[in-house]
Order: sequence, then C-alpha cells, then structure tokens
Amino acid sequence: MKIVRLKRMWSRHRPRSVRGAHFALCLAAAALWLAASPQPVRAAQTAPPPPGAIKIDNRLTGTSDTVTVTRLSAGDTIRVYADEAGTVLLGSSTVPGGAASAAVSVAQLGADAGHVYVTVTSPASSESRRTVKSYDAEPVSVAPSAAAITVVNSPLGTADKVIVKRLRSGDTVRVYRDKLAAAPLGAASAGSTGAAEVSIAQLGSGAGVLFVTVTETGKRESAKVQKGYDGEEQTPPPPLSAIDVVNRIGGTADAVTVSGLAPGDVVKVYADEAAATPLGSATVGSGASGASVPLAQLGANAGRVYVTVTSAPKPESRRVAKLFATEPVSPPPAAPLIAVTNNPAGTDDTVTVSGLTPGDTVRVYADETTAFEQASAAVGSGETVAVARTSQLSGSGGYIYVSVTKPGQHESARVKKPLDAEEATPAPDAANIRIVNNGSGTADTVQVNGLTAGDIVRVYADMAAAGPLGSAAVGSGSTQASVSLSQLGGTEGVVYVTVTRSPKAESRRTAKSFANERQSAPPQPFQIRIVNHWGGSPDTVTVNGLSPGDVVKVYDSAVATAERVRGTVASGGASTAMSVTQLGAGGGQVYVTVTSPGKTESRRTVKTFAAEDISTAPDRSAIVVKNNAAGISDTVTVSGLAPGDTIRLYADESAVSALASATVPSGATTAEAAVGQLGTGYGAVYVTVTSPGRKESGRIPKIFAPEPVTQAISALAVEVANNAGGALDEITVYGLQPGDTVRIYADEAASQIMKTTLNQDASAVVPSGRTSVAIGSLQLDSSGGAVYITVQSADNLESTRVMKAYPAE
Repeated sequence: MKIVRLKRMWSRHRPRSVRGAHFALCLAAAALWLAASPQPVRAAQTAPPPPGAIKIDNRLTGTSDTVTVTRLSAGDTIRVYADEAGTVLLGSSTVPGGAASAAVSVAQLGADAGHVYVTVTSPASSESRRTVKSYDAEPVSVAPSAAAITVVNSPLGTADKVIVKRLRSGDTVRVYRDKLAAAPLGAASAGSTGAAEVSIAQLGSGAGVLFVTVTETGKRESAKVQKGYDGEEQTPPPPLSAIDVVNRIGGTADAVTVSGLAPGDVVKVYADEAAATPLGSATVGSGASGASVPLAQLGANAGRVYVTVTSAPKPESRRVAKLFATEPVSPPPAAPLIAVTNNPAGTDDTVTVSGLTPGDTVRVYADETTAFEQASAAVGSGETVAVARTSQLSGSGGYIYVSVTKPGQHESARVKKPLDAEEATPAPDAANIRIVNNGSGTADTVQVNGLTAGDIVRVYADMAAAGPLGSAAVGSGSTQASVSLSQLGGTEGVVYVTVTRSPKAESRRTAKSFANERQSAPPQPFQIRIVNHWGGSPDTVTVNGLSPGDVVKVYDSAVATAERVRGTVASGGASTAMSVTQLGAGGGQVYVTVTSPGKTESRRTVKTFAAEDISTAPDRSAIVVKNNAAGISDTVTVSGLAPGDTIRLYADESAVSALASATVPSGATTAEAAVGQLGTGYGAVYVTVTSPGRKESGRIPKIFAPEPVTQAISALAVEVANNAGGALDEITVYGLQPGDTVRIYADEAASQIMKTTLNQDASAVVPSGRTSVAIGSLQLDSSGGAVYITVQSADNLESTRVMKAYPAE
C-alpha cells in the first residue's frame, strides 16, 4: 500500500523531463526501504459472492426453503443472515470436496417477498462482506373469475351447490360465508372436466353473497372472489282479503281461515313477526281451496296475528299481519231502566232491570271493581224483565252497580245506580258497652245494656268489616245482650258495636276500646320442622321445645284469621306434631304461634318449606289424539313414558276433574286413555303425567281435528217423482253404501226432518246389498220447488245438505 502511495506522489510531483528509467530506479529504492521496515501480517478477506451466484427457492409452508450459492471452491463456507448486521443467522453450509456449490436449508423465509444477507468464508481467509439477495413471495394461485362461478340456491330439503369452471385437474375450490371467515362452508377438487362442485346444506332462503378461492397444486390459496346469489323462490304471501279471523269469547276456540289456496298448502299462524313457533297450523285438504287454523284463544282485546302459506317445494312465505276485533261485549243497561227497592231488614231488597231479551243475565255489585256479586237474575223465555233479589243491599244507602251479560258475549260495563238509605236504629252509647278480654282458652265477651227485647247486637273488628265477629239478641224481659267471642286478641284494641231494632236498619258502629292480655312467647324457627310430602301423603308440621298444655296453631299467611291446623302438647311432653292435608306443591311458608295456658296467642313465626317433586310433562309430539265419530270412544295415546306412569286428560287448563286416565303397564312405554266424546269439531285436550313418587306434571295442550264428516251426494244422484193427480210423491237416491242413512229437509236451515203423509220422518237406511234407497208417501209442492238431502255413513257425521230442484206435477 505504501508503494502505491509513493507511486501516486511521484506521478503528481516529478519533473516532466524525468525519464521512465529514473522513475523505475526510484521505485526500486523505495521497495528496498519498505522491505527493510517491519510490517503487520493480516489474513486476506474472502471475496463476497456475486448476487448472480445466489439462488433462493421460497416454497410453500410445510416445505423448507433453500439458499444455494455457486461458483465456490471445496471447503468454502456460506452463511445466510436475516439482517445486515449479522445478528440473526438463518443457517450455514460448507462446500464438499469436488463440488462448486453449497445450499442452506431454512425452515420458512415467509409467505411474502423479502431479502437475506449471504457471506462466503474461504479456508485461511476471513468472512466476506454480506451480499444482499432478494427473493420472491411464495407462489399464489390464480383467483377464479366471477363469471366462472355458478351458485344454485335450492329450496329447503335440497342441498345448495357452488360450481366453479375453467380449472385444472386437482385444483381445490373453497367456499366461504364472508371475506374474513377462516373456515370454509365446503370444498371440492376439480376433475378432468376442469370443474369443481361444492355442496352446501343450506345457504338460506334469502339472497346473499359468497366468497370463493382456488388452490393450485404447489401454490398458496388465491384471493377470495365475491359472488352474489339469488334467494330461494318463496311462496307468495296470502292477500289480506283472503284471511278471516274469528275472535270468540273464552271457552270457544278462535279460528284463522285462509281461502284461495291449493290442496297441500300449509297455513301457519304466528303471534308476532319474530315468533319461532306458530300458534297453530293447518293443511289444505284434497279438493279444498282453503284451510282453517283453530286457536285456543287470541284474547279478549283486539290485536293482530301473522299468517304465512307454504306451497311445497317452495319455502314459507313472508308473514302477513292481519288485524282482528275484540271479543263481543254486551251493551250496558240504561240507568232509567233500573229500579231499586231498599227494604228494611228482614225483607229482600230488589233490583229490577227492563228492556232485556230472553237469556240475558243481570248482576248487581257493591262497587265498580269487586268480583263478588250481591245478586243476579236471568231473563226467562218470552220475558223482557229480570228481578234480582238479595237479603240486604246496604242499610245506609249509597250506590249499586248493575251489568248485563247476553248469551255468547262478555259481561257489559257496570252502570252506577243510586241507593236510598233505610231508616237506621240509634247507635248504642259507648258507656253502655262493657268488654271482658279473657285469657287464652276462655271466650271474651261484649255486653251492651239499655236495650229492648228483640234488639240484635253485632260486634265488628273494624269500621268497614263486612261480617261481624259475633252477635246476640236481647231476650224477653231483658235490657241487655252479651256477645261471646272466641278471642279479641292478646293486645289492647278496639271493637265496633251496632244495634238493630226491627224493622229499622242496623245502627252506625260505636267504637269501644279494650285492654290487652298476657302474650305467649313465640316459637323459634329452629324449633319448627316441616316435611312436605308429595301425592296423597299428608304433610307434617312439628314444633319442639314446648310445655304441656301449650297449643300450637299453623296459619297460611301473616294475616289469616283461620288457622290451617292446631295441636296441643300432651302431659309430660315437650312437642306436638300436626298433620296437614297438603301445604303446597311449589313450596312456600307457614306461620306458627304458641298459646300457653293463661296467656294470649304469641306473635307468628314464619317458617319456609321446600317444594314437592314434580313429574316431567309429556312432549306434545308424543301425544296422539283420535277424534272418532259418535258411538266410538275417542282416544288419547302418549308415548315415551315409563312403566307405572299415569296419564290424565283434562278439558281445559283449570278443570278440577280429569276426563279420563290410564297407566303404563309393566314393560311398556305407552298409555292410551279412552274418552266418550271429545267433540265434533276442532278442539284441545290437556294432558299430564304422574310418575310414581312424584307430583302430577303441568298440563300440555294438544289440538285435535274434527270428527270425519260424510261426503255429500251429488244432486245428479237424486231422482224426484212429483206425481200428478193426487198420487203420492217419491224421492230416490243412488250411489250409496249399505247402512247409509238418507234424510230429507224442507229447506237449508230446517232443524227438523221433513214429514211424510204418514207423519213419519222422511228418512231411510240403505238395506244390505243395495246402493240406493227410495222414500215415498211424500206430498211435494204441485208447482215445483226444491228439497235438501243429506247422507250419513256409519261412524261419520251427517253430510252437508244438497239442494235438489223438482219440476211441477
């Protein structure tokens, strides 16, 4: 290096006249000088690999990538770094003997493009500087064209499919629900035809979009291509004009009828726009053009239902909202048509309402909201007036409230009617009232002086109590009455006393206070033990830690006046156990008191008890109802049960008595209960299950279809002989079955069968072996007219009436 510098200096400063020989002489002298000077020894640095000698193969995930360097010598070592500083070594390799290249295997360089840093180290030389080398991203498959994608959105019950064409054999197609989804809905590989078909259970009834990719052999999955698809062809919704809703009063099923349909169409009725389960459904029968869906009760108020139609194989239509009116309500009576007579005590009061119709029911109430009626009366046949009688409306006057209920309608609003007061007895003077509040076990007394023989004394708990605590009459020749009361209460309080002197009304109430008694100590909750048995076994309430003669009482609530049960501790005992018919299936609370001898009843201690075990209710799908025609018992079969399970059938949700019951025999899983007749039309029964050792389950409603109806005959099968000249007429019906009953009516609404001239019913039964029947001894209209004919087959209901016109004689 010094020689080079000297050469450069000489070139810059030598005179132009100096010849080459002189320059060579000077260089030689400089070389001798440098050789005589001591110099440091360094290893030579290996030349870096040129970028053209480096080849990088970036393969798919799962296969190692490689970095290969050529133009090397045996013993050369190559190193591959991830960064320029050389802190992250990806791998190294040495050129074997006789070779001129080496390859470094790297687990994964990455899916995207990038670069690495490569060095070479030759023997006895230092590592070269780093050569940066770029590499391409892993190979990516070509995305499919949207035009090459076909989506088939089939109706419910048939799998949908996505077909992709213009592929190579072995290419894999994947279908995704959205652009960010990691898991595909399905996948398929292309065959020799260059197409792949992906089957999907159901895309949904509506339109939407899918995302499709292609993965070629040895390449990454392509980008997702969006493809829209149409919704399934939906059943047209029913027009509002074709929907009829009948909202009947409670106890009679409501109905939603849809017309203009085709046989096999299914009508569903929903409670709202989003309800998952319909209120009911019905299928259009063969030869029919409509279907009626029976519903237990839509409700007393107006509202709306949502109706759909399903025409197979199309999916269900959208829901159509249909308004329905309120249940019919009776009109209230007019106040001027109400007459009230408030008689003195001992004579019934009367409320007379006129302007009514037969079958109307009149009810009289004490106020506008109470459920208890004071009196009621029905309008008789051919009448227009109802007279409701009651012992006493109100001695002090005020108002009564009157309603009317017409057949098949709800009760009307109540009409307010003034009530004149009766003449009242003078109230007793508080100074003439004496109260003795005895201890527990001895009746208390309320004594009133200054009275007249025949006066009646009543004692009330408060100023508004409807019934007295007790009463007594003044005897002949006496001026006082003593009312005996079981117990006024342990603490001081007030009672209210009246006098009634016939024929006057009861007096106003006079308040009289009384002193308190000594009170017993209440039981502690831990002293009370309750066992709530299921079924018919009585429950028990046991109280411990007592003394002989103590009386225990059990109440249903904190304010109940009547105890549920009571028990007395026997001599020498310290507890009492009381048997209760049933405390309640769902658990709850009782209130317990103790009354010690000579003391008043203690305050109430609340004690909680657990619920009984309840049987599992039957699944509605496991209930089968057969509604047979008159004369054949109907049956209800429940499956999926266990031996010993008992099923019970009820007419409604609140019926006390079961219509029928049956028990699953040993080794069986089904029970069948027979019922005389469920009814001719649509309806519902309520089914329960009672498993051994458990309480009866809740009631599950099951709708049943109407009884089978005989198919009406054709008018063409009827022959009418309207004979002239006074001869009797005759009607012959053909195309029948032996045992069929034919009936003739004078018109379409007649409730009675037409009579023959012999005053017999115009009806006949087809004899055995015959297919026709004739009914004679008739006298038809000589100028022509029409008759109405029905047929009733065995085990079926009577058919509809068919009109048959006949000519004049």
